[in-house]
Amino acid sequence: MSLIAILVDVTTGNLLNETLRWNHVIEPSYTNPGASVDKAFKDNWGDLSQVVGMDVKAACEKECRDLKQKLQKEADAANKRVAEILKGKTEIDLDTIPVNLYSKLTNLVIPNTVTSIEGDVFYGCKGLTSVTIGNSVKSIGSYAFYGCIGLTSMVIGNNVTSIGSSAFRNCSSLVNVTIPDSVTSI
Repeated sequence: MSLIAILVDVTTGNLLNETLRWNHVIEPSYTNPGASVDKAFKDNWGDLSQVVGMDVKAACEKECRDLKQKLQKEADAANKRVAEILKGKTEIDLDTIPVNLYSKLTNLVIPNTVTSIEGDVFYGCKGLTSVTIGNSVKSIGSYAFYGCIGLTSMVIGNNVTSIGSSAFRNCSSLVNVTIPDSVTSI
């Protein structure tokens, strides 16, 4: 088991070893796990190293680098697989993309063959950071991207006429979206 897994659960940001008596609860970082570890210990790396008997910061930084590289490889593979799945599709619904790819998906390009994105399709894809919707898409269903908290970039094609209710609700990192003039119903 790696040192970081013993000290910090990077998915929840909670310290796991109570004997060290650090009472930090930290927010996880989906894009930079190392930031969560650094935030947990701040200026306490030296104290922690004395307790454990090794350079904990260096060990954690290496584990975080390795984890980030692994997650990036998984994301790249998921993005590629989803792009292959979407080729030639005209509609994206809940059965279009295998469930195991949702948690790894980071960048999504909806090809120009797709005309409809059904509701709830990308609901809760926390790792999704950017979406480009092709010009052939006419409608985006309700809750289609609900809860995509990592989403920072959204390009909506010029032919979208309908955006369902709460399509982008709780996309807390998405601060700017341009709604094309073609949209007649939100």
